[in-house]
Amino acid sequence: MDQEKKNVKRPGGWLHVLECRGGISHRAIHRLPGCLGSWPEPPYTYLFFERKPTGEMRRVVERAVSGKITREYALEFHQWQQPRPPALTVGPFLITAESPGAPPGEGMLPITLKTGLVFGTGMHPTTRACLLLLDRVLRDAISREVVDLGTGTGVLALAAARLGAHRVVALDVNPLAVKEAAENIALNDLEGIVFPVVGRDLQAVGMFGDLLLMNLEWPSLKGVLRRKGWRRFSRVLASGFLSAQYPKFLEYLPDDFRVKERIAVDGWEAVEACRIV
Repeated sequence: MDQEKKNVKRPGGWLHVLECRGGISHRAIHRLPGCLGSWPEPPYTYLFFERKPTGEMRRVVERAVSGKITREYALEFHQWQQPRPPALTVGPFLITAESPGAPPGEGMLPITLKTGLVFGTGMHPTTRACLLLLDRVLRDAISREVVDLGTGTGVLALAAARLGAHRVVALDVNPLAVKEAAENIALNDLEGIVFPVVGRDLQAVGMFGDLLLMNLEWPSLKGVLRRKGWRRFSRVLASGFLSAQYPKFLEYLPDDFRVKERIAVDGWEAVEACRIV
């Protein structure tokens, strides 16, 4: 791996945020000095900076966005992103920061994640449940092509690759998530296996994939399940909902799908659903 890929930008200390009503192009973001990235939450876009934007920078932003700056504030990085341990073990996975210490033990699968703005460090129970179930699913039967919908940092996509998936698409609507996922893919030397893609839904990947991963917040997961695009996958691994919501999840499964396996961690579910042959 070349040095440029190793030296990915890592935020720390304070984050300075401009809330803008309207959107901004990726090209315009790249031209903003000190801008760490954007976070779209329509109708707003949030721009993150390393330092407090100057008056000139604000004018540049106002010319770039389709609307206007509505708010400016600052917060410490730990207020945005929960501090993470230097190493986290989840099943066979050893998840570390950019500078891991000792090499993983025999049989452990290493995943290196940069410290960034996007969520998905492996600490949340729903992510841990998904990683544990993914290990069972892919050790039982390797999927050649995997789609990780709502990839975030790319942790599940990287895990699928470590378990032997031939090709993985890491899909997210958030360009900042895809940018950080791409950096994590490079950190793990998996560029030829995991491919980051910006896309709003599964139409972005066409007919690619036989296993679909969906670790999404419950409202987003319901939105996907209501549509039919996901049903072309022979296997689906869904997580992001509480055990109390499991009966509701079952209501969204069509008649030709059955739950094969489920795991709960601290009250959060991960479920494997398969099409009946």
